[in-house]
Amino acid sequence: MAKLVSIASGHLVIDFACSGGGFPTRVVLRGRNGESEALLEEQEPALTAELADGRIVRPVVPADYVPRHFTRAGVDVVEFSRLPWTDAAGQALPGFHLSLRHEIHPDGTAFTNAFFTVEAYHGPAFRHFRLRQALLFGQYDDVRWHLCRRPGGQDGHFIQSVIPERFLARGENRRAAGIFPLTGFCARRQGGAALYAEFFVEGDNTVSGDPAANASAVTWEDGNAVLSWDFQAGLAGERALPLQWRNTWGWVISRPPASRRLPPLRMYHYIDLQRHYPGDVQVEEMAAAGCDVFVMHENWRLDVQNDGLPYDEKRFVHLVEQLHRHGIRLAVYIRGNELSVLEDDCAWFDTYLRRGFDGLYMDYGSPFGEVSGPDETFQNGRVKFRHHYLKLRRLREVIGEGGVFYSHTGPLYSALGSAFLDGYVSGEGERGILVKGRPEHEYFSMAYASLGTMWTAAFPEYSSPRMVPFLAAAGQYPHNPLGTQVPTSSLAHPQDPGLNDVHFLPLWHLWSCFRGERDLAVYNDFNGRGVFGAPDEAIGRYLMVSASGRRGLLVLSNFSSEPTACRPEVDLVAVHLQPGARAVLQPGASAPGEPVIGGAAGPLPEVVLPGYGVAGVLWAEDEHSLADLLQEYRRPYPGPGSESASWLAAIEEQRRFREEPPVWKEVYLTVRLPGGAPLPYEDSLIVDLYNNQLELLAADADGEWRTVASVGKSGVVASAAAAAADQLFVGDRTAPMALHELLGSGRHRLGLRTLHLGEPFYSFVSLVLSPRPDPSAPGHYQLEFYNAVEPDRSLLIWTTIIGTPSTRTV
Repeated sequence: MAKLVSIASGHLVIDFACSGGGFPTRVVLRGRNGESEALLEEQEPALTAELADGRIVRPVVPADYVPRHFTRAGVDVVEFSRLPWTDAAGQALPGFHLSLRHEIHPDGTAFTNAFFTVEAYHGPAFRHFRLRQALLFGQYDDVRWHLCRRPGGQDGHFIQSVIPERFLARGENRRAAGIFPLTGFCARRQGGAALYAEFFVEGDNTVSGDPAANASAVTWEDGNAVLSWDFQAGLAGERALPLQWRNTWGWVISRPPASRRLPPLRMYHYIDLQRHYPGDVQVEEMAAAGCDVFVMHENWRLDVQNDGLPYDEKRFVHLVEQLHRHGIRLAVYIRGNELSVLEDDCAWFDTYLRRGFDGLYMDYGSPFGEVSGPDETFQNGRVKFRHHYLKLRRLREVIGEGGVFYSHTGPLYSALGSAFLDGYVSGEGERGILVKGRPEHEYFSMAYASLGTMWTAAFPEYSSPRMVPFLAAAGQYPHNPLGTQVPTSSLAHPQDPGLNDVHFLPLWHLWSCFRGERDLAVYNDFNGRGVFGAPDEAIGRYLMVSASGRRGLLVLSNFSSEPTACRPEVDLVAVHLQPGARAVLQPGASAPGEPVIGGAAGPLPEVVLPGYGVAGVLWAEDEHSLADLLQEYRRPYPGPGSESASWLAAIEEQRRFREEPPVWKEVYLTVRLPGGAPLPYEDSLIVDLYNNQLELLAADADGEWRTVASVGKSGVVASAAAAAADQLFVGDRTAPMALHELLGSGRHRLGLRTLHLGEPFYSFVSLVLSPRPDPSAPGHYQLEFYNAVEPDRSLLIWTTIIGTPSTRTV
């Protein structure tokens, strides 16, 4: 059937034909090399209804109808007004009309505003009213997907308590009452460009007005996904009044980013609720370490939930001046759902920060932070996806095109607005899965939709060497944490650089060669094909090419713990790179090493990558330019900061306490919950954060953990239910627990695990071990959580030696 409208917008071509009843009939993705493939291909309307008499009815586009198509501010708009409805026999339904307004943005985002009406009293009754969409994934080797359900509330704990289903496999079906507000798909294939496709629906309002009369499903047919949203599931009954029904839905369809405004940056993220701001010495040390951007968490402001009022204006202004003097950008914490964002678009930004240079770090960055309550039209409320997208666009305008903008969504991920960001912040809530494998990392860091940055503060393993190849292969840079957010937890970090960052130094030095570049083309293993030769899961490849086409930086990474040889290949013609000189870079753990400089022609030499290590190839227009680019690379690695010695001494003391305990006949354990700084967070957030259960564990001969007892304020309790009723809160401590009675004599490997809603969670406790019930008795010692000591954020692990047997009571 002939096309009514065809729109080429960004990487999508969207066709509308008469057969589609006002909906797109074909959506095609275009590749960077001219290739194309269809994701959506339908010749029937996506919206249908079944009447009580069994007739299936749908909107139709009359043969002589001409939709309205225009462009406003770069956005294509297609409008269909008052489309009639017919049944299978072609009989028109009196008073049935559908109007659709499609907004198609050049970044692959689209919104549809739909208005359906039956202009009649005592109109026909409905059995169903369904929106359906089929997606074509036949060209992909693997598809993983996630499903977000509507949050039950909007208080401070919802970001932890609303747990979506993630990393679901192709073929896993889901059906449920209610409307699924968001479903996203990551499609991967070997040696070709990946795909991210997300579909969202704002409201779950029904035709009948009954808030329970709806349902959703995601099913699979021949490897392809079928999404259906039933806005009426079951007989609605006849209405006495005219019907009006409206909704907004849409999609984000994305290839992995092929360009970036800025190269990967060297970032430090300050999150100290005690000191609030770093001292002058710490800033000087960060500058000496090559810091490009400094993120201040909520500790920068007085109202930790809202607005741009600094906690200490004089100190904050001084900090900004000092950072700018060193050429360091400052990005300050906001929440995406706070009033100063929703109502004023951070109008305070220019008061302290420099437009086009500084920026914002946005927590609660998901559209699920913008939920309106039930009303007459939306009986179950509405998730305001379009409002969220437009908000992010306005914030980018406030920051300026050259500024930096980061967003953290937690597990409620949406790619909406990712084109306005310099980095989506992943790394929280996935329990270490981001270093499990490349498919897992690419999925949970949402590399197919967003430029990435990595939150390394929550999980000890995310600052380990194992993380380095994952960052390198995806061009993601870490939020290297400084300062203590919550004491004795994985959220406590050194005050200055030189400790948390040591494993990232080789990668940072490679990236430093492109420090001044802007508007880069990027190529990696999952955003195209035919650039690097045969795919290799063991070796990651990430190439940046300057806007001039005369400079390039290839970063190679090793996903094995063992040294691995690699002979890299790059098709310079395919990536439009025309250099005159090149250098091979093989930075080591303790020094960057001397570059091997040569001509740009000829095959690349073999390099040996250390375990979890990186290497690089740098191209420039000539040898003089190459030497300039290598100046930063050749700088020695920075040493530990001024406060590092005391931090390291505390770590060594903790190791000694854990591994070389005294031998006591009696050992008493007391658990304390010191809590963080008493800042004005919302009550629900604090209550939820510390709504945790504690378990005392012991390792068997094979190293497997078994539960010894549940722990509450009264000490050892009879069950987990009793522990929940007796749980510790901030400032509490348990009664002393006699480990010699619980365990008997011998050497015991013990752990205290923290659980939140039944899942492992941050350990916020400290432990006191004492030879007497009094925790302050002579000889007592205290165990606190340190990332350098503990491999798991939920566990404090130690050894206790009990000298003589005693009677067991449990």
